[in-house]
Amino acid sequence: MQQTNPTYLQKQYTKLTQKLQKAYQSGKFYQYTQYKQSQLLDKLASYTLQLKKLGMAAAVVTGVGMATPAAGQVNPILFMENTGTANPLNVDDTLSRCPIDFVDLDADGDLDVVGFYYNYFTNENVYYENTGAADSTVYTRRNKLFLNVNIEYPSFVDVDGDGDLDCFASTLDPYLATTGESISYFENTGDSINPSFTQRTGTANPLDTINSLYPQFPNVNTANKGSTFIDIDMDGDLDLFYYVSITAGAAYLYFKNNGSSTSPNFDLDQANTPFQDTIPGGATFRGEMQFIDADNDNDLDILLDEYYYENEGSAANPLYTTRLAYSNPANPFRNLNNTGISSDVQLVDINDDGDLDLFGYSLDLRTAIYRDRKDTMRYFENLTITALPQLQKQQKINLTISPNPTTGYIQLDRPISGAMEIFNTAGQVVQSAQLNEEQAIDLGDLTNGVYFLKVQTLEGLINEKIVLSK
Repeated sequence: MQQTNPTYLQKQYTKLTQKLQKAYQSGKFYQYTQYKQSQLLDKLASYTLQLKKLGMAAAVVTGVGMATPAAGQVNPILFMENTGTANPLNVDDTLSRCPIDFVDLDADGDLDVVGFYYNYFTNENVYYENTGAADSTVYTRRNKLFLNVNIEYPSFVDVDGDGDLDCFASTLDPYLATTGESISYFENTGDSINPSFTQRTGTANPLDTINSLYPQFPNVNTANKGSTFIDIDMDGDLDLFYYVSITAGAAYLYFKNNGSSTSPNFDLDQANTPFQDTIPGGATFRGEMQFIDADNDNDLDILLDEYYYENEGSAANPLYTTRLAYSNPANPFRNLNNTGISSDVQLVDINDDGDLDLFGYSLDLRTAIYRDRKDTMRYFENLTITALPQLQKQQKINLTISPNPTTGYIQLDRPISGAMEIFNTAGQVVQSAQLNEEQAIDLGDLTNGVYFLKVQTLEGLINEKIVLSK
């Protein structure tokens, strides 16, 4: 049949994505009827699915890159909203009405969901295990992960280097009454397959000193707090962006990890913050930063709520100087303009097809959940074949390398599979390979210096510093 011919499908996919790109750039797409919008996106979804089944993704030039954008514009990433049973989070009323985080809590290779459920009288954390598969999610509600405490905006990270995921989360008064938030630490005292979280306080909380610098406010509505962990300087340990929201504005404060991957020590380092004061300034954000390579240039950009920040520096020395809203023609996420998505945005490959899909809230609907119980967590499938292939998750996997320093040959403490990249201190990729249960790496072609090993595995990210001295 003609429809199954790869050449025909590629031409139709390219033709349709060019048409949609021009419609987005001109604003004509939003003048179409809702039926016509759905019809076009459904057709694009069909072409995309067929090409991926035929293994053509690598052979197809990114559809939205085929047409030359106008000056000051970039090619948009195409998303199609899936509703009803096509939304994997449409499992019950609880999950549809809470901020969520995707994380593989039981190390079975698929994504589970942790959320914070809003209720008029009380608030509680909820946990849904993916009892389906990586490409066909089925969420089943399980017992609470955190007992006798109410949390929101959790960050799951192996902060102590023991191979399982711990958690940092804001904790708050169950009735939203008189106390504000602090960021609590919950150590995983179980393991990577059967997690069990125990709250640690005082000096046992790595953020205890930082919390004391930003005390609780008298009313929770005037202060929110959150944390994002990422190895922003590629030195092999996780740094911290500490979110503080008050009535005067909001800021993500940069704390460099001057400790190690197993014993962190976070020090405020605003002199070297990559944001150059672009995030502070009055806006109140309601989600964690999504670090992504949105333009496929091997460095990490940021999506935060409805704003996009391109990395104008390098992989090891990022710089974010410009904040772009969905309406900006230079924002690759402008396909989301007029959707209302503006809060708790999450990027995740929910259907295991190699690209990142998007979940988020319409803030105007979210504020009405007490009144009409609307389903506010919305799902947008990524229809662009090669867009957004990388997501820097905060799930870091530790690895022992020896010898280090090395004369050119390093031994790993266990066999590793995944996409490997080695960066120099300028953030340039100097060596790359696909590892397949390999336990040794030859650096003999590199010159003496400091390098950073990055391997993206199914379990998480390996990022280690290497010193080469021949």
